[in-house]
Amino acid sequence: MLIRLIVVLVGDSGVGKTTLVSTFVKEKPDLEITSTVCIEMRVHEVELINSSYVKLEIWDSAGCEKYRSVAKNHYKNALGALIVYNITQRESFTNVDNWLKLIRENCPEDAVIYLIGNKLNRNDILGEGRP
Repeated sequence: MLIRLIVVLVGDSGVGKTTLVSTFVKEKPDLEITSTVCIEMRVHEVELINSSYVKLEIWDSAGCEKYRSVAKNHYKNALGALIVYNITQRESFTNVDNWLKLIRENCPEDAVIYLIGNKLNRNDILGEGRP
């Protein structure tokens, strides 16, 4: 049996949404990532314990304002949303409320929403060994 799930990623530009998706799909970080323009979709199949499969359609949206109206059209069938912010940029966390509002206005009411603090690996900013 194949189950289809749509998940959307939102957050400010440069918070690492595309890197998260690429790392999940390829199972290793992609060091040659460029900024997303508008919206990109990646598909990844995951085998479950009972030999069923989940086909994840992961919609990675650009963080800049000019593409939001286009990206919103892809949210209406999403069963999950990931709001990503950069833990080293306070403004990206401050903008989480705006992203949450966008998700609540455009995704189904029962969509599961996760908040992800990203870029913990940035030791050059945080200091070696600090969480």
